[in-house]
Amino acid sequence: MLEFCGRPIKAVAIDIDGSYAPGLDLSDFGYEVLRRVEEEGVSVVVVTGRCESAALTIAERAGARGPAISCTGAVITEPGTRERVALNPLPENDLEVALALAEEMGLQPYVWDSAGIWTDREGPDTDYLGGCNFLTITPRPKPDRWDQPVKVMASASPEYLDAIAPEVVARSTMERCLPGFFEACIPGCSKWDALKIVLERIGVSPEETLGFGDSATDVEWLSQIGMPIAVENAAAPIQDLAVARIEHHETDAAARFLADLL
Repeated sequence: MLEFCGRPIKAVAIDIDGSYAPGLDLSDFGYEVLRRVEEEGVSVVVVTGRCESAALTIAERAGARGPAISCTGAVITEPGTRERVALNPLPENDLEVALALAEEMGLQPYVWDSAGIWTDREGPDTDYLGGCNFLTITPRPKPDRWDQPVKVMASASPEYLDAIAPEVVARSTMERCLPGFFEACIPGCSKWDALKIVLERIGVSPEETLGFGDSATDVEWLSQIGMPIAVENAAAPIQDLAVARIEHHETDAAARFLADLL
């Protein structure tokens, strides 16, 4: 049985960007380690802000048995069968408030819906988001109606977002998820809400779960599991609650940490 400091590990939950992936995708070594974790009888659970198809691609390549959590908790899907366990659309008012605020403050908007990722123009982060989600983002006019929108992001330079963060947080449901992005998701439908569903589904307790995260959207769920691990680049609240701290995500530190436990 896989253990950490004498405690049994029955599930490993991984945030992708800024945590387990050293770049746009997991390394070959990172995938190999996750497959070995599964072979030890430990469930791997992807917990990401990426789109559903990207989360499933990663989960399936990793041989994960646990349902994949995508769109920051809005969508839960079984790898392999691709059966949806849950899909929670973003309230229309929250979406429109976020888009209006993005326009007012000169931010680049991105909306996740059933058609993929929408934006109305090319921006400095368009290729990055496309690469993270293993798809091409083609700018198009704003649709008259959204088809099951699950998430909205707004981007600009980290320095500019630092300056406007208090106002954005006060006027919307958006929070900082990455240095160059704000993100609005469904209230009451966080990564932790989704992870609780998944852990119950696979018969694992939060106390038996080890996880990696780095940003504001990871604080809640990491604080609820038994073995939260902080990468060097993680936000201060995650550093404070972690039971172990490892090197920067760009060094493949999370994969190397797991490999040392095998």
